[in-house]
Amino acid sequence: MGVSQVLLGFAGLTAGIAVIGNLPVTWFMSAEKATLKYLEKSRLQTIETNPRTFNAKELWKDNGTVIMAVRRPG
Repeated sequence: MGVSQVLLGFAGLTAGIAVIGNLPVTWFMSAEKATLKYLEKSRLQTIETNPRTFNAKELWKDNGTVIMAVRRPG
């Protein structure tokens, strides 16, 4: 096997990995919906000088609330 065949094989392997690595994740797995039971156990932290940590259930204990959960990439 010559050097050119090895380099060609390596280039093909690299291109294949690049293609597979950039496919949309939704092709392989679907997003799960957050249940109320899961959300109420979430730990939240305020962004003040003295941060306070609490369970998300405390937000809607007395009143209704709207929750938007954003997943940060990385």
